[in-house]
Amino acid sequence: MALPIIFNEAFRYTTSTCTNSTAICTFLEDELVTNGDWTKSTTLTYLSPADAAGRFVKIVASTPAATKLDLAFYDLFGNGIQTREIQLDASQEVRIYSGPHHCAVDAIRATPESVGVALTDPSPDTIYQAVNNYVYAWGHRNTSGTVGTGSATLDFYSRTMAGTISGGGAVLSFNFSNASSGEFKNVNGDYICIPVEVGTQDSTNASRYAGMLYQCILTDDTPAIGDELVISMDGSTTGTFKCCGKVANANRRIAWRIA
Repeated sequence: MALPIIFNEAFRYTTSTCTNSTAICTFLEDELVTNGDWTKSTTLTYLSPADAAGRFVKIVASTPAATKLDLAFYDLFGNGIQTREIQLDASQEVRIYSGPHHCAVDAIRATPESVGVALTDPSPDTIYQAVNNYVYAWGHRNTSGTVGTGSATLDFYSRTMAGTISGGGAVLSFNFSNASSGEFKNVNGDYICIPVEVGTQDSTNASRYAGMLYQCILTDDTPAIGDELVISMDGSTTGTFKCCGKVANANRRIAWRIA
């Protein structure tokens, strides 16, 4: 059985001890540009590779303070999706998960904080360029430093089909929105491969399917941030996924592929 498209592309996972936001920006550029296949357009501005439909995401990083990292996200049309922030201690481990269509940054403080972005794969539908809702961004804080739904959760943001911004976690309620912990496991008690499906809204605010995020899965919140899960992705190939922040307003957690 062939791997699903969302798992059948390159990915990277690297950690570094960073003492300030400037150090994280250097680390981020090394991962995305030097060691990855993103391009640098201007200072602290990075473009992901275009997919088959020409879709890409732009990240603009900024360092408002040594203890603050802001990442702004834009689609190919120049639409701003959201600017999100993480705050830092004097020194902490920083984890970066990246690939052609995703980038996530975790600052492992006493209460870890995360910020990042991913494109959607709309399989089995065709990838279309002229849509508003293919970029999904998240982060614990806004640029004023205010946490979203909670400091241990991830608030996701995207553009709706009408072109407005939807966020606060609702976009990730498409699958397993009310699932209990047991529903993330098979009859043997092993965690199963549940892609992160995301939804959007049409012009009447009706929910619509938007696709799946690359190289990540959904699990319950029993594993702690940093725990690793070995998951069968296609019946014969396993992947290792490291748990990240919780989805806002739900007992679910995102886990990124690291091996």
